Parts: sequence; structure tokens; C-alpha cells
Amino acid sequence: MAMKRMKLFRLALATAVAMPLLCLSPADSPDPGQFFKTLSAHDPAQSYPSYDRLLQVVDQIQAMAETTLTAALPDLFAALQSPDDAIAVDAAFALTAVAGRPDSNELLRSHLSEINALLGRSDRRLKATVPTVFLRMQPAPREAVPRLANFLTRNDQSSDAKPDAVFALIKLAPNDPAAIAAIRHFIGLPLDRQTRIDTINALGSSHLTDGGLLDLLARQLADPDQNVRLAAIQTMNRIGRPAVQHASAALTRLANDPAESLQIRQQAQHALALMPQ
Repeated sequence: MAMKRMKLFRLALATAVAMPLLCLSPADSPDPGQFFKTLSAHDPAQSYPSYDRLLQVVDQIQAMAETTLTAALPDLFAALQSPDDAIAVDAAFALTAVAGRPDSNELLRSHLSEINALLGRSDRRLKATVPTVFLRMQPAPREAVPRLANFLTRNDQSSDAKPDAVFALIKLAPNDPAAIAAIRHFIGLPLDRQTRIDTINALGSSHLTDGGLLDLLARQLADPDQNVRLAAIQTMNRIGRPAVQHASAALTRLANDPAESLQIRQQAQHALALMPQ
């Protein structure tokens, strides 16, 4: 059960696409308000709500009347604040569905402090919920950028969900000086291998035009870890010509280095093909 929930939640955060999960008749579907109320009052001695019922509730959120969903939100946020991570993660999954509604800004703007508080939780999935929700809200709240930038620069927070914040900031505010400064600060830290790779991948957007960040990305091509070098090249391919121009000399070296892996050489050649002839 726990593994299914984890896979489902990761899928929701990775795709962030609002779509029905199940085809259910109204008679088969649990009442979302009652589900959230039960979830928020969960007794640790009892079993958790079933995986299927969670899916059924999430499936209804897009079509729910605004008044009905508004009435259910206090119980959803009560569950979100549960010290039991399993309960909070279920509520967070439902919250990402709420954030995908066209009226999500109106529904959630009075709950931004409660959403932001998830950045202080120990569970990576709960922290990653915050940038996901901010990205999906329509429109994104103006508080999103400073809150995510602050999260990146805080040294009292673990780094495991910070690449998610980098990805959101690149999408939401690619030219915001405070956001760019926060990203530069984070990338400059001595990150572990996987966090560095995740952060490099998070930069892979055509929205990225900041020369300083492109220079930082180019410097990753000299990293001794070939997986870091490969992630940097693949990210440049996603960004496009501006990134390739910043690193053309290093890419040319990698493309022609017989000591490099075939994959790195091929990816470097692909990047160089983006340059004007």
C-alpha cells in the first residue's frame, strides 16, 4: 500500500496534469468532504483509507462545484497538517488536483501559508508539493517566487526537494533577479551527486536565458562525474541554442574526445548541431 501511494504521488508531481484517473459513476464515488473529514481525524490505531478511495476522491475534484470544494478545504488542510506523513501525503495528492482547477487561485489564496509550511516537513514528497502547487495554480500566486527563493537559500533545510523549487522558479520567474540569485546560490553549494544532477535537469527549460546560470551550467561539463556531464549536455539540448553557445568550446572537446563515452559524444554532437552553420 505504501509503495503504491508513493508511486502515485511521484507520478502526480512529475506530470502535474489534470485528468480523470478513474471512470466512476456518482453512486460509486465517495463524498470528498466526508473523505477529508475522516482523513483529518484518522486514528493511528486504524487502517489508512484505501488507495482506491483516494483515487476516487481525486477523480472528482476537477468537476466539483466551487462551493462544495470550498466547504471541504478546511478538512483537507487539517489532514495536510497531520504529523502522520502518510495522511499528509494523501492530502497533498488531493491538493495538487485542486491546484489544477481554473479557479485554483481563488480557492487556495487564503491557504498559502499552510501550503508554504510543507517546506518545513521532513518528507520530500510534502516539500515537493509546494512548487508543484504553485506551478499549477491559475494564475500562480505572486508570493510563490519569494517563498521558493527563500527556501533555496535557507541552510536549515535539506536539499532533497530544492531541485523542484529550481524547476518552478525557472518556469515562473526566469528573469526575476531574486529568483536567479537564489538558484545561483544553491547550485554553488557542495551538493551531493544526485541533487546536483536533479538540479541540472531542473534548469532544462527554454525559459532560461540568464547568462550567469548558463555559465554555471557550462562549468558542469568539466565535472569529473560522467553522469553530471551527461545531465548538463542533455539540459543544454532542452534549453537550445543560447546554452550551446555558452559552452560551444567544451562541447566540441567532449564531442571529439575518444576517452568519453559514446553517449556523451553523441549528445554533445547533437547539441552542437543546434548552432548556426
